Amino acid sequence: MNKESKEMLIGLIGILIFSLTLPVSKIAVLSFNPYVIAFGRAFLAGVVALAYLVDKKEPAPSKVDFVKYIVIALDVVFGFYLY
Repeated sequence: MNKESKEMLIGLIGILIFSLTLPVSKIAVLSFNPYVIAFGRAFLAGVVALAYLVDKKEPAPSKVDFVKYIVIALDVVFGFYLY
């Protein structure tokens, strides 16, 4: 499989996974607290992202950048509802 086909396949898999978000969330809400689902999804996404970064041997962000990432994350989580 050439590089372009591989990238297209990865993109299609991502779209498929994202498209299942609403139906799976509606099913999960019947058994779990919505907060558990929300934080669980965020935790799982963080673990997958961290595993990817470790696998690619990416350097850790500097302390200044890390503080900026925390501010961005807090703004996304809490500030989203203010806009």
